[in-house]
Formats: sequence, structure tokens, C-alpha cells
Amino acid sequence: MRNDETRLPEWLMNATLSTGAKLTYAALAAAAAGQQTACLGQARLASLVSASVRSVQRHLAELAGQGLISVSKNAGSGLSWHVYTLNRLEEGAGC
Repeated sequence: MRNDETRLPEWLMNATLSTGAKLTYAALAAAAAGQQTACLGQARLASLVSASVRSVQRHLAELAGQGLISVSKNAGSGLSWHVYTLNRLEEGAGC
């Protein structure tokens, strides 16, 4: 697998989640680049998954409701972004 590819774990593919939530989780995992956290704004995340910001907010709420992510807001220097913690990583993945 190339470094710019993210493998979707089987548990995610089989999870009872909307397709948008699965794609959003995959985008967060790609942004996290093998770590447990990803830091980006919702507009950037929406751009990555080709969805509206409101749709991404619904997907994030779905993921958080299932306990798959935790979300905190980070603001500084006039900029605001979110920190997403992936609570379930692929088996064998480390931080």
C-alpha cells in the first residue's frame, strides 16, 4: 500500500453507520496519518468528503454517538479548528 492510501478496516465497513459517517471516519483516519488524533476544520473535512459542512456535522455526531470519535475545539490566533480523537483504530495500529 502506498503512503497516501488509507485502508478501511473491516469493522468500519461492517459497522451500522451511514455511508457518509464511514467516509468521514476514513477521512479523519487519513488526516490522522497513523496517529490517534486529527486536527482540521469542518470546512476542510467537508471538502475532503465532498459534502456540505452541515452533512459532515451530522456524520460527526453519528460517529461520536457510537463512541468512535471524541471531538474538542481548539482556538488560537484567530483560527478555530477541531481536534478529533479516533477512539477505535484498526487492530494492530499504534499511536
